[in-house]
Amino acid sequence: VDQLEAELAHSERLASIGQFAAGVAHEIGNPLTGIDSLAQNLAYEKDSDIIQMTGDSIIKQTRRINEIVKSLLAFSRREINTEANRSQFALRSCIDEAIGLIKLDPATQSIAIESDCPAELYIDAERQKILQMIVNLLSNACAASSPGTTVQVRGCKKDSSCLIEVIDQGKGIDTHQRESIFEPFYTTKAVGQGTGLGLSLVHSIVQEHAGRINLDSTPGEGSRFSITLPDAITDTPTETGKP
Repeated sequence: VDQLEAELAHSERLASIGQFAAGVAHEIGNPLTGIDSLAQNLAYEKDSDIIQMTGDSIIKQTRRINEIVKSLLAFSRREINTEANRSQFALRSCIDEAIGLIKLDPATQSIAIESDCPAELYIDAERQKILQMIVNLLSNACAASSPGTTVQVRGCKKDSSCLIEVIDQGKGIDTHQRESIFEPFYTTKAVGQGTGLGLSLVHSIVQEHAGRINLDSTPGEGSRFSITLPDAITDTPTETGKP
């Protein structure tokens, strides 16, 4: 069963990478164009200060490309379900990375994503799986939203637990759909537009962390997914396991 879940999770990540592909080309294309222009101008520069500034700019743009590629490679890799993968990390860095990945999808460019999570909130969990959970929830929220609307993702401490919420202003989910929303291969999207694995994997990840997930949705007004991870809060600000 664990092997099957791992394969499904990997398939969902690869499906997400496909969605991000056009955005990646755009994101990498911009700094590449900048590097090309800077390099061409560098051949005619004599001023050492300008040469130094140009070189620094090229390095900065190169690092930007590297971070985009590293983020996608980390998100696409396989993860074996073991307790050893748990680590202490800042939840906000995970949320920020998820938003960065989601924004590589051209379909999300017209939707604002706002985050609210204290920098000092560290949790003990499997970072890669929490990242995938947030990516899946944000992806669904953006898909359900109209251009010009806002999706919110929040993280906060609740007693000894961590509360993560993803809220959209989209079309909402009907009552009869809510009964099956976490089942594998069930999707509210049109044929060919969804794998039907996203929320099933979210549910599986929450269960692996002994947590619970709640859905509050009103048709025509939006949805709120709330995830509670019990005993996840840590007072040790040592971030490990980051890709």
